[in-house]
Amino acid sequence: MDSYKQRLMAALVAALIVLISLNLWWEAAPPEDVDSPPWSRVWEGLTVDQLEEVRLTGAGPALVLHRAVDGWRVTAEPLGAVGGDPSDRAADPRRTDQFLSALVNLQRGPSLRRDALEQYGLQPPARVIDMSGPDGPIGTFSVGRDAPAGSGTYFLLEDDVYMSRARLGGHAGEDAEWFRTRQIVAFARSSVTAVKIQGLKGAFTLEKDSQGWWIAASSGRHRASEVAIDTFLETLLDLRVEAFGAAGGQPEDQALFRIDHAGGTDVIEVWRQEASWWAQGGLQGSPVETTKGLASLRAGVLDSWLSTHALPVRTSTLTSIDLRMDGGTFHAEIGEEGWEHPGVQPLLMALMQTEVNRTVATPPAGAESGRIQLTETQGRIETLTLHQDVPGGRVAQDLAGGPPFLIPSELTASFADALNE
Repeated sequence: MDSYKQRLMAALVAALIVLISLNLWWEAAPPEDVDSPPWSRVWEGLTVDQLEEVRLTGAGPALVLHRAVDGWRVTAEPLGAVGGDPSDRAADPRRTDQFLSALVNLQRGPSLRRDALEQYGLQPPARVIDMSGPDGPIGTFSVGRDAPAGSGTYFLLEDDVYMSRARLGGHAGEDAEWFRTRQIVAFARSSVTAVKIQGLKGAFTLEKDSQGWWIAASSGRHRASEVAIDTFLETLLDLRVEAFGAAGGQPEDQALFRIDHAGGTDVIEVWRQEASWWAQGGLQGSPVETTKGLASLRAGVLDSWLSTHALPVRTSTLTSIDLRMDGGTFHAEIGEEGWEHPGVQPLLMALMQTEVNRTVATPPAGAESGRIQLTETQGRIETLTLHQDVPGGRVAQDLAGGPPFLIPSELTASFADALNE
């Protein structure tokens, strides 16, 4: 009997120990159902627009996100602590907004045990986050480890421990490099007014005139190809940083791009080192390794930037067409119901679709053999003079400036068809 009582007592003690352990674990661990109430916002009514600076301190270099005129910027303190970068850099808009939104919308559950800070990763904390606005400090809290089972993050606020409804640990533990933008430049493509390119093959300038046309200013102010310029700007805007850090070795294929736009001016230097492409400028104040799409941005021959059309025009702005060639004349004006002359549409299609050879070196010789003049709504006049026939077509020159070029025989045939209408 005594032996039975002893076994029973031992079993009861063991069961009691198990119950006490489960109770302690339950108090230390958060509820697994993160959607169950009560949840409450820590800073009711706070928005990202009210933040001016967010400082994150911990075991490594301090990280500071601060608002600037051109958006959020990120700084590592002491300066140069991350990758040798000596100053602050533009922050990635998406990552920064995601992190700041998580801070201002931080929700907490019930208060947890305060004597288990080490278990929560709060002794010491992974990060201490200080938020401030235009009028001073907004709030300070410490971030610990992420809670189990895919739930929130433990944090310490005013000596009380809570679990957040959404996780904070991942982004709060990142360094300044993670927050830096991966873009090289950021501007509205439609706001660009000038592009200046300097490379091994020379330097030239492209400017947008008052009518919105691109002009190759360094080539006698010849009309430039809008397609080529749009492709160049789109490629530049699509460039992304592959890696931050100092470039080594001898630079090759160097080029310098200056982009004037409504928001200011961006100057970007690009170069190749062995198999890698590097850039500096714009949003990146220090050298960064970038995507291989940069190879297409090297300064090429100027001819690739010139328009491949004889007289690139916007048909919607035309008011009259005058053509004189080989003794014949043609004149048409747009009326209330459009072009009445049947020869206008084929002529315009030929002008817009037929490509010309702008690399011809044959100068105009003798008297003019013809002239075509297009007048636009604001009084702008585009004039093309025709000269001698050569193998493959006829020599022509744009009176707006630029070198002579060759228009193919099929375009002069379209002119002749218009004269015979």
